[in-house]
Amino acid sequence: MDYGFTVLNLYKLYLIVDKENEKAIHIYRKLGFIVEGELIHEFFINGEYRNTIRMCLFQHQYLAEHKTPGPALLKPTAQ
Repeated sequence: MDYGFTVLNLYKLYLIVDKENEKAIHIYRKLGFIVEGELIHEFFINGEYRNTIRMCLFQHQYLAEHKTPGPALLKPTAQ
């Protein structure tokens, strides 16, 4: 995440996770990701359709939590 936000200067990272994967969702929340929405019947596995959750983290949120502003950092993208 650090490389994406500070070197590549990405504005936003997102992920898609199975709605039933509570352990992964818990970890993603601890990393700062927030839920953007739910995708209904997004994939088919073991004979059934599964719902997923899309989560995201914005550059300005990540930098506020994990970095001290300094000359080595890129200027954040527009908010």
